[in-house]
This record gives sequence, C-alpha cells and structure tokens, in this order.
Amino acid sequence: QHIQTARDASAVRARLFQKVNECFVEKKFIVAASFRAELNYKHLLEVEQDVFTQGLFHCVQSIVTNAGREIVNVLIMQQQLMQALSAERRAWVIGKVMEVGYDACLNEQRKWVQNGAASNSNAGVEVLIDPGKCTSIIKVAVVEKLLHVSLDINALDRLRGVVPKETIDSIRQTLADTVRGCFAPVRAEMLHHLGAYRMEPEFNEAEVLACVKAGVSQTAYELTGHLARKEIESRDDLKRWGIGFTEDQVQSWKDFAKTCFERQLSSLVKVETMGKDIESASTACRSEISREITFQMVEKVLTQKIFEFIEPGTSQASLIREKTLNQYQSCLRGIDSKQPSEVYEQKVQACL
Repeated sequence: QHIQTARDASAVRARLFQKVNECFVEKKFIVAASFRAELNYKHLLEVEQDVFTQGLFHCVQSIVTNAGREIVNVLIMQQQLMQALSAERRAWVIGKVMEVGYDACLNEQRKWVQNGAASNSNAGVEVLIDPGKCTSIIKVAVVEKLLHVSLDINALDRLRGVVPKETIDSIRQTLADTVRGCFAPVRAEMLHHLGAYRMEPEFNEAEVLACVKAGVSQTAYELTGHLARKEIESRDDLKRWGIGFTEDQVQSWKDFAKTCFERQLSSLVKVETMGKDIESASTACRSEISREITFQMVEKVLTQKIFEFIEPGTSQASLIREKTLNQYQSCLRGIDSKQPSEVYEQKVQACL
C-alpha cells in the first residue's frame, strides 16, 4: 500500500524474492539452478529439526527486514523535497535515514535477543525484530536529514560568490552540527524507550519542530551578516555619502534575524505544514531584516543631510533629526512585511 506504481511494486517484489532465494541457498535449503531453484533434498533429509527451524526463521526475518528497508526507501522518495534534489543528495538522504533511523532501530532490537530477551529459544536471533516498531524513529530521521540538506543548499545558493569557499564550508559545518546536535538526543531517547519497553516510542512532534526552528533560526543568524555586508558594500549611494557599518551593527543584524525567525516560527506546530510555515517566516523576516538594516543606513544618510544645513549639536538639529527619523520609521512600520519582496522594496523607497 506504500508503493504507488505497479512498476515500483514489481521491482520491489523481484528484489525481495532474490533475497529469499539467496538466504535459502545460504542455508542449503535449495540449490541454485540455471533457470529455477531446486530443493536440496539431500541436506533437508539430513539436517536436524532445530537447525532447520532456526534457519527458516532467519530467512523469514531477513525478508521482513528487507521489505521494511524497501518501504522506507519508497517513503523517503515520496517526500516532495526529494524530487528537487540531485541524485547524489537523494542518495545521501536515503543512506543517512537508513543509518540513524532504520538500522539503528533494528540494531536496538537485536540487543534484546543478545541480552537474553528472547522468549522462544527456537525462534532464533532475528525473529523478534519488528520493522513496524521503527516508524516514529524513521520519521524523525527523515525530517532531520531533509532539514539538513535543505539548509545546506540554502547556504550554498545564497553565499556562493558572496564569501570565500572556506567561509561557506565553515557555515555549512556549523549548520550541520546545529541540526545533528539537536536531533541526536531526540533519536537517542527514542531508542532508549524502544530498548527499555520493547515498544515503538511516540513521535514527539514538539521536540522535532523545536529542532527545525533551531536549525532555521541558526541559518538566518549565520547568513544575515555576510549578505548584509555584501548588499551595503554594493550600494553606490551609500559610498557617495561615506556611509559604512561597524561590526557591532553586523552582530545586531544577525541577532535580529535569529530573533525574527524564532518569533515567526513560534506558530509552527505541525510537521505536515513545516515547508509552508518556513516559507512564510522567510518572507516576513527577509522584509523585517531589510527594514531594520535600511533604517539604520538611512538614519546615517538623513543625519548627514540635516547637518549640511543645520549646525550639529544644536537643539534645532536634534529636533529636526528626531522628527524626520520618527516619520520615516513610522512609514516603514506601516508596510506589510509579508508582501512580495519587489512590492515591499517599492514602498520602502516611497517612504524614503
């Protein structure tokens, strides 16, 4: 039911039958032939019943876990973001989800048997492993790895040509560490629950979304300073007026960006709406960040213009400056930050 096309289902069945045959050949239950497998009658007549039973259970478990792997692979590929990724990135996501999600879950279950938890000694080492208990852990891994690759692409696309490759690589590593550092304890706690209670752990949506928010907010923090520098340095009008920026200002913009995303994403409560909510937050915060930086830059320009005609330090100069900036800031605040960026920029220019 998870596989949407007949072609995919047929391919999966073929791979699973191949795995079954390989297992039966390994256990000497059948003999591989040119056109079809044949029963190994000689071995079957001689093998002890316990050995045969354990071998059979082993192959049954093998087909169950391999079927689970096939289904997980299909479910990952059905995620919308996967269709936009390169083949290399898709393979990376699938490999990582299998590693930290599916395989980690199966390995945790294997410990039960190794620690003497098997209730039926004839069942063999593998029979207690149930891929169905891995669903919630896999779901966490899918969100984690898709978030990781999404933030990584965002950093690459927006910073390429803006900062040196070494800086981009450093930022990518910071974002990867942020995502992994938040999700790893969530996955570890779920595996602990699985091991302690032999039950599938619940999918804690609030914890998962907290990690999503942390990753997105950290991305805004890391990117804003570099993008703001590039934008200001490319402004000829600011150059003419000798308007620059300080590192304290850059830090304040980074903090502002992070706070904005944390605030905008506070309404994110469902994984299913994650993409839409992040896009909405990005639109709003890009406008708010632009407005904040623009106001600080315009403040300097207006101050210089006022002081061209009125002596600095006088009460009249201070009053005019305050009234002018208040009027400009009031105009900026009246602009809906969720408008398309080109409309927003037009209205910002109108305020100026």
